[in-house]
Amino acid sequence: MARTDKSIMSKNMKKTEAILREMVMITLRGELTKIQRTNLETCITIHMHQKESTGMHCLGNCLEGLVP
Repeated sequence: MARTDKSIMSKNMKKTEAILREMVMITLRGELTKIQRTNLETCITIHMHQKESTGMHCLGNCLEGLVP
């Protein structure tokens, strides 16, 4: 997909950020049991790592394109 759509990484980052924001909003509502809150916090942690690694990967590809 990345070979045909050069903006796929930024689209993926936007989707990940939207999912992350939605999960944080669910956490802030306060209607969750202890187990549900723990599961959601785990998902938030995983998504943060995904966002960071995707960002680093995207930045790495951008920098590689600048080096002759």
